Amino acid sequence: MPFIGHVILVIEPQQGRFAIDLQKAIKREGGESIVVSEPAAALLQCKAFEFTAALVNDRHRGIISKLSIPSTLYRSGDSYRTAIKRLEELIGTTRLQ
Repeated sequence: MPFIGHVILVIEPQQGRFAIDLQKAIKREGGESIVVSEPAAALLQCKAFEFTAALVNDRHRGIISKLSIPSTLYRSGDSYRTAIKRLEELIGTTRLQ
């Protein structure tokens, strides 16, 4: 379970099936997540919670420079499995001790 002990911020503009599948996949792997649709909401959540990493839709790539947490991009056309793989690669380099 690669996400145990991790809280992931997901920035996904469409709050539909894709976002739900991402949250379920993160939870299945032992993690927690918060999904927001706008960069401004992401910044507010970062003030309220301590995140391990962010998974960011490429439509909101500009937010990455404003986040103080490791982040990775995925494309709108990607499957949720592809997004999760990118997150696993990122978390593997920032695993909590």
